[in-house]
Parts: sequence; C-alpha cells; structure tokens
Amino acid sequence: MSEDNKKLAAAALGLVVLVAVLPAVLLLSPVAFGGGSTSRLTAVLTFAGVLVTASVSLIGLMQNRQAERRLAQEQADQQRQLRLDAAMRAGQLISPAD
Repeated sequence: MSEDNKKLAAAALGLVVLVAVLPAVLLLSPVAFGGGSTSRLTAVLTFAGVLVTASVSLIGLMQNRQAERRLAQEQADQQRQLRLDAAMRAGQLISPAD
C-alpha cells in the first residue's frame, strides 16, 4: 500500500470513528433523548445501519480508487511496451538485410 493510500485509509478510519463516537455516546448515555426503551433501540439500530452503510461506501470508494490506479499503471506499461516494440521494428527496417 502506498503512502498516499495509507494516509487516505487513516483519514477515512478517523472520520468513521469520529462520526461514530459522538452520536453513540449521546444515544447510549443515561441522559439519552427519548422517553422509552423502544425509541432508544430504534435510534441505536438506525445509527448502526447508517454506520454500516457509510463503511461499505468508504470501502467501495477505496477499492475503486485502487482499481483505477492499477488500470492507469497497466495502461502506462502497455504504452511503454508499444513504444519499445515500434522502436525495435523500426530498427529492423533500417538495418541492412543479411
């Protein structure tokens, strides 16, 4: 994993933790909003669902970014190979025939 990818992963993880901790503390604290246990359970389950969805989205974005980088690298390698092949072919055409 490159240094840039490590920084992005750390930032994404930090953001998820930051976004998860504050509402979780508010939902699970003794002074939580809502009077009954049903409203608290609903809020906690909704919050957990949002966190799962956000995590899956972040993982998908990171995989997409990595795949795009890999594809760009493969295209650059193919371009270099094509240039080398063209140069070798030109050299064969210029060289005297035996």
